Amino acid sequence: MQKILHYFTKSILSGLVIVLPFGFLWWIWGVISGTIEPFTGFVLSYITLPEEIASFVAFVILLSLLFLIGKFVQTTIGRFVHENLEKWLLRRIPFYETFREILSLWRDKRIFQSFALAQLNENSDELVPCFVADENPISGTVTILHVTSPNPTTGFPRIVPKERVYKIDELSTKEKWNIIISCGSGTSNPIIDKQIKRAYQHIKKSA
Repeated sequence: MQKILHYFTKSILSGLVIVLPFGFLWWIWGVISGTIEPFTGFVLSYITLPEEIASFVAFVILLSLLFLIGKFVQTTIGRFVHENLEKWLLRRIPFYETFREILSLWRDKRIFQSFALAQLNENSDELVPCFVADENPISGTVTILHVTSPNPTTGFPRIVPKERVYKIDELSTKEKWNIIISCGSGTSNPIIDKQIKRAYQHIKKSA
Protein backbone atom coordinates (compact mmCIF):
# COMPACT_ATOMS: atom_id res chain seq x y z
CA MET A 1 0.00 0.00 0.00
CA GLN A 2 2.84 2.36 0.89
CA LYS A 3 4.58 1.68 -2.46
CA ILE A 4 1.38 2.44 -4.37
CA LEU A 5 0.90 5.67 -2.41
CA HIS A 6 4.53 6.63 -3.07
CA TYR A 7 4.09 5.87 -6.79
CA PHE A 8 0.99 8.07 -7.12
CA THR A 9 2.49 10.86 -4.99
CA LYS A 10 5.68 10.90 -7.07
CA SER A 11 3.70 10.95 -10.34
CA ILE A 12 1.44 13.78 -9.15
CA LEU A 13 4.43 15.85 -7.99
CA SER A 14 6.18 15.25 -11.32
CA GLY A 15 3.10 16.49 -13.15
CA LEU A 16 2.86 19.47 -10.82
CA VAL A 17 6.47 20.45 -11.56
CA ILE A 18 5.66 20.53 -15.27
CA VAL A 19 2.28 22.29 -15.03
CA LEU A 20 3.03 24.78 -12.22
CA PRO A 21 5.26 27.13 -14.29
CA PHE A 22 2.50 27.43 -16.90
CA GLY A 23 -0.03 28.16 -14.16
CA PHE A 24 2.28 30.81 -12.73
CA LEU A 25 2.69 32.45 -16.16
CA TRP A 26 -1.08 32.39 -16.65
CA TRP A 27 -1.55 34.06 -13.25
CA ILE A 28 1.05 36.73 -14.13
CA TRP A 29 -0.73 37.37 -17.42
CA GLY A 30 -4.05 37.69 -15.53
CA VAL A 31 -2.52 40.36 -13.27
CA ILE A 32 -1.05 42.24 -16.27
CA SER A 33 -4.25 42.08 -18.35
CA GLY A 34 -6.28 43.26 -15.35
CA THR A 35 -3.91 46.19 -14.81
CA ILE A 36 -4.06 47.33 -18.44
CA GLU A 37 -7.81 46.71 -18.79
CA PRO A 38 -8.61 50.43 -19.37
CA PHE A 39 -6.04 50.53 -22.16
CA THR A 40 -7.49 47.31 -23.60
CA GLY A 41 -10.91 48.98 -23.69
CA PHE A 42 -9.35 51.86 -25.61
CA VAL A 43 -7.95 49.40 -28.19
CA LEU A 44 -11.33 47.63 -28.49
CA SER A 45 -13.04 50.95 -29.16
CA TYR A 46 -11.05 51.17 -32.41
CA ILE A 47 -10.51 47.51 -33.36
CA THR A 48 -12.87 44.54 -33.05
CA LEU A 49 -10.85 41.71 -31.52
CA PRO A 50 -11.30 38.90 -28.99
CA GLU A 51 -10.61 40.29 -25.51
CA GLU A 52 -7.46 38.19 -24.89
CA ILE A 53 -5.92 39.24 -28.22
CA ALA A 54 -6.87 42.87 -27.51
CA SER A 55 -5.13 42.62 -24.12
CA PHE A 56 -1.98 41.32 -25.81
CA VAL A 57 -2.09 44.09 -28.45
CA ALA A 58 -2.58 46.69 -25.70
CA PHE A 59 0.34 45.22 -23.76
CA VAL A 60 2.64 45.38 -26.81
CA ILE A 61 1.57 48.96 -27.56
CA LEU A 62 2.14 49.95 -23.92
CA LEU A 63 5.61 48.38 -23.90
CA SER A 64 6.42 50.18 -27.15
CA LEU A 65 5.33 53.51 -25.66
CA LEU A 66 7.44 52.93 -22.54
CA PHE A 67 10.42 52.06 -24.76
CA LEU A 68 9.99 55.23 -26.81
CA ILE A 69 9.62 57.37 -23.68
CA GLY A 70 12.73 55.74 -22.20
CA LYS A 71 14.73 56.47 -25.35
CA PHE A 72 13.38 60.05 -25.48
CA VAL A 73 14.53 60.92 -21.95
CA GLN A 74 18.05 59.77 -22.90
CA THR A 75 18.26 62.59 -25.46
CA THR A 76 19.29 66.16 -24.57
CA ILE A 77 15.77 67.53 -25.07
CA GLY A 78 14.25 64.55 -23.23
CA ARG A 79 16.52 65.03 -20.21
CA PHE A 80 15.61 68.74 -20.12
CA VAL A 81 11.87 67.95 -20.22
CA HIS A 82 12.20 65.19 -17.62
CA GLU A 83 14.28 67.27 -15.20
CA ASN A 84 11.83 70.18 -15.33
CA LEU A 85 8.82 67.86 -15.06
CA GLU A 86 10.35 66.34 -11.94
CA LYS A 87 11.28 69.71 -10.48
CA TRP A 88 7.90 71.39 -10.91
CA LEU A 89 5.43 68.48 -10.72
CA LEU A 90 6.55 64.92 -9.99
CA ARG A 91 8.52 65.63 -6.80
CA ARG A 92 5.43 67.23 -5.31
CA ILE A 93 3.62 63.88 -5.52
CA PRO A 94 3.78 61.91 -2.20
CA PHE A 95 6.16 58.91 -2.25
CA TYR A 96 7.38 59.74 -5.77
CA GLU A 97 11.02 59.94 -4.63
CA THR A 98 10.74 56.58 -2.87
CA PHE A 99 9.29 54.78 -5.88
CA ARG A 100 11.78 56.50 -8.18
CA GLU A 101 14.71 55.24 -6.09
CA ILE A 102 13.32 51.68 -5.98
CA LEU A 103 12.86 51.60 -9.76
CA SER A 104 16.36 53.04 -10.24
CA LEU A 105 17.84 50.25 -8.12
CA TRP A 106 16.01 47.61 -10.16
CA ARG A 107 16.95 49.30 -13.44
CA ASP A 108 20.63 49.50 -12.54
CA LYS A 109 20.54 46.05 -10.84
CA ARG A 110 22.45 47.52 -7.93
CA ILE A 111 20.60 45.50 -5.27
CA PHE A 112 21.11 42.09 -6.84
CA GLN A 113 24.65 42.51 -8.12
CA SER A 114 26.50 41.21 -5.07
CA PHE A 115 25.45 37.93 -3.46
CA ALA A 116 26.73 37.18 0.04
CA LEU A 117 26.48 35.04 3.16
CA ALA A 118 25.94 37.01 6.35
CA GLN A 119 26.14 36.21 10.04
CA LEU A 120 23.23 38.10 11.58
CA ASN A 121 23.96 37.10 15.16
CA GLU A 122 27.56 37.07 16.37
CA ASN A 123 26.65 34.44 18.97
CA SER A 124 25.38 32.04 16.32
CA ASP A 125 27.15 30.13 13.55
CA GLU A 126 24.12 30.51 11.30
CA LEU A 127 24.74 32.09 7.89
CA VAL A 128 21.97 33.55 5.74
CA PRO A 129 22.07 34.03 1.95
CA CYS A 130 21.49 37.68 1.06
CA PHE A 131 22.21 40.47 -1.41
CA VAL A 132 24.41 43.44 -0.59
CA ALA A 133 22.29 46.59 -1.03
CA ASP A 134 24.85 49.15 0.14
CA GLU A 135 28.14 49.59 1.97
CA ASN A 136 28.53 52.18 4.71
CA PRO A 137 32.23 53.17 5.04
CA ILE A 138 31.81 55.61 7.96
CA SER A 139 30.08 53.11 10.27
CA GLY A 140 31.95 50.10 8.88
CA THR A 141 28.68 48.29 8.21
CA VAL A 142 26.93 46.72 5.25
CA THR A 143 23.23 46.99 4.41
CA ILE A 144 21.95 43.65 3.16
CA LEU A 145 18.64 42.47 1.77
CA HIS A 146 17.72 39.23 3.52
CA VAL A 147 15.31 37.85 0.91
CA THR A 148 12.58 35.34 1.65
CA SER A 149 12.37 31.89 0.08
CA PRO A 150 11.01 30.67 -2.29
CA ASN A 151 9.68 34.15 -3.18
CA PRO A 152 12.76 36.39 -3.57
CA THR A 153 10.75 39.53 -4.36
CA THR A 154 10.22 40.18 -0.64
CA GLY A 155 12.68 40.43 2.19
CA PHE A 156 14.07 42.43 5.09
CA PRO A 157 16.81 45.07 5.00
CA ARG A 158 19.39 44.54 7.74
CA ILE A 159 22.51 46.44 8.75
CA VAL A 160 25.38 44.26 9.96
CA PRO A 161 29.11 44.78 10.60
CA LYS A 162 31.19 44.48 7.43
CA GLU A 163 33.34 41.67 8.84
CA ARG A 164 30.25 39.46 9.24
CA VAL A 165 29.45 39.59 5.52
CA TYR A 166 31.22 37.42 2.96
CA LYS A 167 30.60 38.29 -0.67
CA ILE A 168 30.35 35.44 -3.17
CA ASP A 169 31.05 36.67 -6.68
CA GLU A 170 32.28 33.37 -8.12
CA LEU A 171 28.80 31.87 -8.46
CA SER A 172 26.79 32.27 -11.65
CA THR A 173 23.52 34.21 -11.53
CA LYS A 174 21.61 30.93 -11.86
CA GLU A 175 23.45 29.37 -8.91
CA LYS A 176 22.81 32.42 -6.72
CA TRP A 177 19.08 32.47 -7.43
CA ASN A 178 18.75 28.69 -7.12
CA ILE A 179 19.86 28.89 -3.50
CA ILE A 180 16.98 31.29 -2.76
CA ILE A 181 14.22 29.92 -4.99
CA SER A 182 14.85 26.26 -4.16
CA CYS A 183 14.68 26.94 -0.41
CA GLY A 184 18.39 26.20 0.03
CA SER A 185 18.44 22.99 -2.00
CA GLY A 186 21.67 22.63 -3.95
CA THR A 187 24.09 24.05 -1.40
CA SER A 188 25.85 20.66 -1.42
CA ASN A 189 27.12 21.59 -4.88
CA PRO A 190 30.96 21.46 -4.47
CA ILE A 191 31.38 25.03 -5.80
CA ILE A 192 28.75 26.43 -3.43
CA ASP A 193 29.89 24.30 -0.49
CA LYS A 194 33.45 25.57 -0.99
CA GLN A 195 32.20 29.15 -0.77
CA ILE A 196 30.29 28.36 2.42
CA LYS A 197 33.50 27.01 3.96
CA ARG A 198 35.38 30.16 2.93
CA ALA A 199 32.62 32.32 4.41
CA TYR A 200 32.97 30.59 7.80
CA GLN A 201 36.76 30.98 7.66
CA HIS A 202 36.44 34.68 6.78
CA ILE A 203 33.95 35.40 9.58
CA LYS A 204 35.89 33.45 12.24
CA LYS A 205 39.13 35.16 11.21
CA SER A 206 37.48 38.60 11.47
CA ALA A 207 35.88 37.87 14.86
